[in-house]
Amino acid sequence: MGPLRFLLAHHPPGELHDKCYLLAVGPLRLYLCSRCLGLYPLLLLVLAWDIASPLPLGLYPRALLFWATALPGWYHWAKEHTRGRPWGSKLLRSLTGLAAAPGAALLLGGHFRTPYNFPFLFSLLLLATLTGTTLFLTSFFHEPQLLEDPLHGGSKVPSEGGDTPEQGGDVNYPTPTEREIEL
Repeated sequence: MGPLRFLLAHHPPGELHDKCYLLAVGPLRLYLCSRCLGLYPLLLLVLAWDIASPLPLGLYPRALLFWATALPGWYHWAKEHTRGRPWGSKLLRSLTGLAAAPGAALLLGGHFRTPYNFPFLFSLLLLATLTGTTLFLTSFFHEPQLLEDPLHGGSKVPSEGGDTPEQGGDVNYPTPTEREIEL
């Protein structure tokens, strides 16, 4: 069930509880991404409606509507990535996905009618640039994670950085006892 699990909940196992809803049916346990659960059903519904009876919207208003509805969800995602930990509730993720769905569907509908139009390509390029910049900067400005160190009596040691608090380290390492040195 590996590929199916990834499509339903594409988060690491440690984040499933914070970012996904659990659907348990007997022994079957499925995690569903909360933002995707808000986004994709409504996106498909609005896209089908737009294709069946085209809404009288030009390409530029569709792109503006996309940005107006997608920015809250993108901001929430970016805030989580820059903080390095989940932020907000599953309901908030679902609501930001739900808000982004109509704009994303209308942008896609405009692309289906006029493939690779300028507002569509510009929106994709801008979204990719913002996302890439966030990921790039996050790799430099993230807080180091502390790991357990059995050699120092279970104290915490930095996963990266130096030995000072400014570098993400712990100055007060306990000294090993004589017995630990003999072993």
